[in-house]
Amino acid sequence: MRLHDFEMNLFSKEAIKGEMKVFECDHDDVEMVIDIAELSSLAMGVVTVQALFMLSKVKISDGQYLHALHQFFFVLDKPTCITAF
Repeated sequence: MRLHDFEMNLFSKEAIKGEMKVFECDHDDVEMVIDIAELSSLAMGVVTVQALFMLSKVKISDGQYLHALHQFFFVLDKPTCITAF
């Protein structure tokens, strides 16, 4: 997957054994444009790609990859607050 950072540099991201790796690239099958705030929420499992897409918070170059991106960013255990209030 290709992402744009704020300096408009292109980089790719892949998940290997649950770890996200970033590297420079020339071409990918799908391009996703997302703000860093939404990317952070996505990586933490707070929100899904599908929800961000429906709210127009993410742009995907090929809509056929929406389900694949959803699976790629899926987080089974969402963050939990254990602070006593």
